[in-house]
Amino acid sequence: MNLNATILGQAISFLLFVLICMKFIWPPIIKKIESRKQKIINALESIKKKNIELNKLQKNIKEKIQQSKLESSIILEQAYRNKEKILQETKIQAEKEKIKIITQAKNLIDLERKKIFLESKKYIGDLSLKIAEKILQKSINKKDNDILIKKIISKL
Repeated sequence: MNLNATILGQAISFLLFVLICMKFIWPPIIKKIESRKQKIINALESIKKKNIELNKLQKNIKEKIQQSKLESSIILEQAYRNKEKILQETKIQAEKEKIKIITQAKNLIDLERKKIFLESKKYIGDLSLKIAEKILQKSINKKDNDILIKKIISKL
């Protein structure tokens, strides 16, 4: 065999092999590569969109957290003011109740004092009458007795 014929035969068979590969094998491989390339590009775009959405959501969450903190601080401040207001009202009410109780106690003391004064006045009057009776029983002079009785009656 001739070396040139062998090389020519191999070159022809290689050329046929390349043509068959380019016609039947290469297009599906390129098609698959392009399809995967497009899927990767779509996935990357989707990831970018999701990252943008995630950043927006994180910003919204941070804003809502800050707003919630602000609202909670406002609520706490209102609760503190309400607490102070309730304490002031309670103090005022307690002061009024204290004054009312003291006034009632003073009135009760005055009533008891008047009652005791009247009872002691009555007791003293009864005692004076008994003393006067004893004095009158021992006294002989009618004129002195009348003067003494008039003095006692005028004092009573």
